Amino acid sequence: MQKPMLSIQSQSSFSFFDLWEALGKPFQIEAKVVPNELPSLDGCVPFEVLHFVFNQREFLKFRVGDLINTSRSMEDTYIDLLEKIFGNKKYWVVRTINSVTICIKHRNSNSRDNLEQSNTKFIWELRDVDKGDIFTEECRRSAEHPKGFDKRTEGLGMIVKDWASQLEILGHLSTGGSMNHCGWNSCLESLSTGVPIAAWPTH
Repeated sequence: MQKPMLSIQSQSSFSFFDLWEALGKPFQIEAKVVPNELPSLDGCVPFEVLHFVFNQREFLKFRVGDLINTSRSMEDTYIDLLEKIFGNKKYWVVRTINSVTICIKHRNSNSRDNLEQSNTKFIWELRDVDKGDIFTEECRRSAEHPKGFDKRTEGLGMIVKDWASQLEILGHLSTGGSMNHCGWNSCLESLSTGVPIAAWPTH
């Protein structure tokens, strides 16, 4: 009889098991925590991936600190523990405010007016993403902008009404700053490319 497939839904559980096995199973774990029939991960990961991971660990020696996605209001006890573990090493606790909505329609209108009058070069990804699945045509609606705005800003700015590669834009030498919605990925991409953030949480 074929054994049922075991699925690990939690990344943290998988990471724990992977490290536990890689260290030679240094301590015993009850079967109810890690089933005895759980197959070994040996040979499951290509050599190229392992080589990449080990290289990253070497690079960690040169880091100036650590960026952690949490906050004292959520995990105060664990942040105190991190202070003891890190000692004198710097670390920054970051919590993006993506649960607050302050970007309402008339503010978008004001932003357009100010942007046009500033005579500053820009790329604006403008779309309505809160109506459902943005990858289906019926939900892919573009936000409106004043008549003639495209023509008046021609040669100065670009409006993208679909998905845009944010990392490529941020990595371009001409990009001097980014107003973004404070999502975790957007913040990390801005920080990794060294681009200042004008924070405007929208979701």
